[in-house]
Amino acid sequence: MPKVMHGINGGYTGYFNRKYQRVGHLFQGRYRAILVDKDQYLLPLSRYIHLNPVRAGIAGRSEDYSYSSYRAYIERIGREDWVEYDWVLSQFGRKRKQAEVNYRKYVYEAVQGLDNPLRNLFGQTVLGGETFLDRIKAILKGRPLDSEIIARKEFTCYPSLREIVSKVADAFGVQEEEMVGRLNPARNVAVYFAHEYGGLNNREIGKFFGRIHSSSVSQAARRTGEKMRLDNELTKIVQELESTIKHINLSIVKA
Repeated sequence: MPKVMHGINGGYTGYFNRKYQRVGHLFQGRYRAILVDKDQYLLPLSRYIHLNPVRAGIAGRSEDYSYSSYRAYIERIGREDWVEYDWVLSQFGRKRKQAEVNYRKYVYEAVQGLDNPLRNLFGQTVLGGETFLDRIKAILKGRPLDSEIIARKEFTCYPSLREIVSKVADAFGVQEEEMVGRLNPARNVAVYFAHEYGGLNNREIGKFFGRIHSSSVSQAARRTGEKMRLDNELTKIVQELESTIKHINLSIVKA
């Protein structure tokens, strides 16, 4: 569906711009589909969407807005085969007519002061509680994600800095404590791996390793890469560590 919607949006934008002799974007933002935890968020989200025309001031009532599925929910007018109405209505009564009445009440109880459930959207893709989100991450673990998913990084599993430090300390035969706050080859290699595979920004890495300035983190990572070209022993250690740390880093982002 995202690819279909992108095609429609692009085609209509081109037509509209040619007809009215304009340039640039026509729609705000891009179309995206999201995964919703129905038990916790689907009802509030359905209500929020059906009240959009009212909050925007373009309709006095949701059923007065032509481009909405709301009337199909409460009056069975203009129903589409590809829209799922029954699950939402089933939450408001066993009998269809009573469910329609109760859903209408549910929607209009929140015309004023309605919270936006999309504020809790994770990675611009998943709407749900922590348990639901953990379940989705577990399902996606190790799988490639389509490039259409903008926030792919949010679903990537990174090794922790503690895990990186532990692996590097073992490889260099030093204590982990020696790698935090002290300048030595092992710490530089750990900073290199944190920079490359930790999924953190330079400020976060610098703070962990003993208040290193963010610019120094980049420099330390770059210097380690430069030394590897001149030091075969260092290269061997880093390559072996890289294999181990990449195994920890179970990324679900497609290369």
